[in-house]
Amino acid sequence: MPVMSPISVLMRKNIVKVYEGLRKNSNVKVGIVFVSCLMLLQFFDCWNRLTRFHNHTRSLGLGEMTPEHLATKFYSQRNLYISGAVLYLGMAIFTVMTIIDKLVVKISDIREMKLKLAKGTEENKSEREKYQRLIELKKQDIATLKKQLDGLQRSYDELNVKIQPVAEKKND
Repeated sequence: MPVMSPISVLMRKNIVKVYEGLRKNSNVKVGIVFVSCLMLLQFFDCWNRLTRFHNHTRSLGLGEMTPEHLATKFYSQRNLYISGAVLYLGMAIFTVMTIIDKLVVKISDIREMKLKLAKGTEENKSEREKYQRLIELKKQDIATLKKQLDGLQRSYDELNVKIQPVAEKKND
């Protein structure tokens, strides 16, 4: 049963092409880095404000919080959440686009292989025969090497038998 995908392969290819074009554009790269740095600075600024606010309210006590303090705390928390979400979604978009890119490449490779197998039966037969001939040649090479190994082992054993008695006579 074929797997149904929410986006067609053609749409995915177009999305990946546009994404790759944008990613290779130096102006877009600079813009993304600039916006990411601004969001990161915003995130840390809000974090520092909330930390200072938390330390300041500890010293004041709960009864002495003014509406300005509460508004400052609310805006800092809101900006912290928004900037964190933007940074997180930026990483998520990059990750998803990387996965989609790899998926499009794999699907394209699979389709090309299926087309080759479907239309190229004569080419496949000739390639298969070529590789079978290569396998037969390699099998012959292996058989020849085994014969050489057996011959070398026999000659080594014969030399060992000849040298051993001579060494025993010298010891006696």
